[in-house]
Amino acid sequence: MHEFKKSSIAYIQRDPETELEWLSLAQHHGLPTRLLDWTESPLVALWFSVWEGIQKAADGKPADGCVWILFNVDPEDSAYSANPRTDPYALDRIVFFRPPSIGPRIVSQFGWFSVHPYSDEQHSFVSFNKSIALVLTQRTRPINRSKEELLRLSELTGYPQELLKYLEVKIENLASNYKELPLKILIPSGQFENIRILLDELGINQQTLFPDLDGLTDHLKWKFLDRHLR
Repeated sequence: MHEFKKSSIAYIQRDPETELEWLSLAQHHGLPTRLLDWTESPLVALWFSVWEGIQKAADGKPADGCVWILFNVDPEDSAYSANPRTDPYALDRIVFFRPPSIGPRIVSQFGWFSVHPYSDEQHSFVSFNKSIALVLTQRTRPINRSKEELLRLSELTGYPQELLKYLEVKIENLASNYKELPLKILIPSGQFENIRILLDELGINQQTLFPDLDGLTDHLKWKFLDRHLR
């Protein structure tokens, strides 16, 4: 972080005021930190799970994407939230932090962060417990669902009912206490491009999430070149 602070001055409009703000800025521009990205928007989370295209898993097979949902964590609760002046290197538990508007990307992505303490015993950062529960598959035609089912799925996943008309939701080993754990939504790798096209129609794309010239050109490249080369 010392090197980032020293070298980034020429590229930023306003100096971050706290260590958490410096970590937020570095994280948002790709530097690995002890922060983990979250968003208030389930559509933004879904876009980030599919935007890079199909990657290979350790076994050489196409890797599925995923979205994690937190239910029972209230970032406004002092038991979970970090004070802006919190020392991120002295924490003994995971806390949440909503960064100020220090950059347009944080605003457009509805960004939050979880801050993870380092465990000397495990020689790693402390992580969440996990619960695998849902699989999303995009359909080209609307799925015939009742209003009650659409409402239930919307409450469970956070996705709007209009989008869920085109997403098949398969529930796998959903634990009775699923709201006490992060909920994992799996996105099959073969559905990435279809979902990205659907999200683009809803206004979720690189141009809107990365509101600068790089975001615009990346979006235009995908829209007019990459999509037609696959």
